[in-house]
Amino acid sequence: DDADAGIRATPATGSATTWPGATVRPEYDSFAQTLDVRGHDVVRQQAYAMKNLGPEKPGVGVQVTQRARGHGPLSFPFANQDSYAERFYVNFWAEPQSLANCVLFDHSDGDDNRNRISLQARDGNLVLEVLDEAGLDPNPGASKAGVPRTASEWSLPLAELGLPANTPVHVSASAYSSRPADLAFAVDGMTRGKPKFVTYLTAPLKVFDPSLANNQTLPGQGNGNERYVDLQVESTEGFPPVGVLRVGLELFEYSSINGSSFRCQWKDSLGGRAARQNGREHRPSIPVDANGEPTVDIDDPQFQGVNLDVFPEHKAGDMVELYGYSALLSDDSPMMLGSTKLTAAIGAFAVARGFIDNPRPIVVSPPQGTPFPVGTGLDENWTGELRLADPVSDTSPSANYPPADASAEIANAFSTSGGYALLIQAGFGFQAQLQPGQPTGLTVPVGGVEVIKYGSRDGTKLTGVLRAQKVPGNDSQIDK
Repeated sequence: DDADAGIRATPATGSATTWPGATVRPEYDSFAQTLDVRGHDVVRQQAYAMKNLGPEKPGVGVQVTQRARGHGPLSFPFANQDSYAERFYVNFWAEPQSLANCVLFDHSDGDDNRNRISLQARDGNLVLEVLDEAGLDPNPGASKAGVPRTASEWSLPLAELGLPANTPVHVSASAYSSRPADLAFAVDGMTRGKPKFVTYLTAPLKVFDPSLANNQTLPGQGNGNERYVDLQVESTEGFPPVGVLRVGLELFEYSSINGSSFRCQWKDSLGGRAARQNGREHRPSIPVDANGEPTVDIDDPQFQGVNLDVFPEHKAGDMVELYGYSALLSDDSPMMLGSTKLTAAIGAFAVARGFIDNPRPIVVSPPQGTPFPVGTGLDENWTGELRLADPVSDTSPSANYPPADASAEIANAFSTSGGYALLIQAGFGFQAQLQPGQPTGLTVPVGGVEVIKYGSRDGTKLTGVLRAQKVPGNDSQIDK
């Protein structure tokens, strides 16, 4: 050939095809660019969505469509119709010039701190990181149970990898969910590094029966309570000082760490087995045959007087995982059983009709012209006692007024020791006019929603009513 051309051996390959279940089609400038210089089939080195092995909503297929809002607009194959990312795995070749603070793979919606799956070199490690919808805690130091970076990750020290510059490397990564133990990572076909917040038991735990007398004693009232244990594990490195662990399907609260042990001991109302669950969650199912009939006689004497709502045993080598979104409930404030109670009864939530004995005329005064009345009720200067009545369907002016006092079921929803309530009336506006057909452009609003505070309830009367109140809290924490 007169052209500058060459001949090289290449594997057989097919034309570029559409990504499975996606709307993106890989395009190349030429046939040669569909092949890696080392003979790898680039077309077959894409990212693939894993088959959903868990529950799936009816009617949700694998087809990915464009959505107007939410996290679904991504047509990348990891997004589906029901979530930002489904269970996935990805494998690819990379030939980085350097692994100093670089990103090798990134699936996100544009926010680096939430809804992101990435493989990056950071702080001397190759890190597979998963950030879910909650994202990073903006102030993790505010909680003693906080962690510096609230993300699931699998990390491999770059020093252990020892990858020279411009050297091809193959990586495989998967995430069944955002839980720490559901990540997997391999380099050149070998599992390397380790996941964060995951360790393993080095000593077994026996069955815990909360119905036994010795297991019902309060903390500090004697030894032998098997509720409070120490979990001996391979390593506690990286775990927060206080938190909740998952072993199998059981949750354990630990109040401190001592070497390679999580101390599930009682402290400040925290710690132990059965602190976050009920034994009913671990009750074994009765075995049945093909017809659904029990294969054991539940009336057999051996089953009488036996508590089935027990917490299971765990063997040495069982996985221990940090249970996400678990915070310290009470700090330096022991909460003993039966140590507090309500000072007054609290009724069920209810909506009452509020009225006063002497409603005032409500008058709209235009800038010019004659003031005109629009009805009677509460004006902005009213103070006094607000009476309660049952809600009625007839709100026309001809309805009996004043109405009968509220029933006990309605009135008891308002605390006798005072509290807050919402005063609500459908809002509407009056358009003032100088004369018929000549509006002034001034609209006077009437009604709306107002927060009131009352000092007490006497029967069906709210006394000490304060108008236009502000509910305690920090408005800066409200998402505008």
